[in-house]
Amino acid sequence: MSKQHWRLKAAKIVGLLFILGLGIRACVITEFSWKEEVFLHDGSKIIIKRENIYDANLRREIGQHALLAEQIIRFRVPTWKTNNRSDEQPESLNVLSLDFLDNIPYLATTTGDCLAYNKWGRPNPPYIFFKYVGEWQRISMEEFPEQFKINLLPGGITEQDKKKIVSDRKYYGFLRAETVAEMNKESGRSKQFYSIIRTPFPVDRMSIVGGCMKMIRIKNGWTSTDSFKAPLPIKNTTTQ
Repeated sequence: MSKQHWRLKAAKIVGLLFILGLGIRACVITEFSWKEEVFLHDGSKIIIKRENIYDANLRREIGQHALLAEQIIRFRVPTWKTNNRSDEQPESLNVLSLDFLDNIPYLATTTGDCLAYNKWGRPNPPYIFFKYVGEWQRISMEEFPEQFKINLLPGGITEQDKKKIVSDRKYYGFLRAETVAEMNKESGRSKQFYSIIRTPFPVDRMSIVGGCMKMIRIKNGWTSTDSFKAPLPIKNTTTQ
């Protein structure tokens, strides 16, 4: 069975709803969506649909734009969801790579903030990998095929990124894979967005590995292992 035929057959089973960094949805919500072309390692291409949802009610600095509450990626493979509604165990993942090997879909992600980085065990290099075999499973870096590359635009896009997406969408109907590659290598992008780095990052303040303090779960939140600051509280999400 060809890969293209497999993908079409998979579409008849269920379309993927890949949700990253879910936040508590409130009344002030805006959305930005686009189609994105993805280069796969075998030279073929697929088109996925992406949607970012911003919630102005999420905790943020005064004057800061509404924060990214949800990322949704739709493509034709089994459903996978992550949930960031809980302050106790935040997931907050940014997708970096989607590819297939032997008809098995793989995903590479990185954490969106320091709390999530601690929740996922402070991996170094700072990636979290998944594959689908009956269900989505977290895998080690060694299990993630070396031929896979970063081929997606990370979810935390800027206003300038949106302009480029709109421009490509106007002329081509989707964000081109070539544009994604250019955007991921622009000045100011974190180096873990250039390519999947398989050697440990330096433990310094310039990377998430050293820039995020070590934190542990305690009864009423998260706390640093090397400070006397009050713990980050866990919200009471019980509804009346």
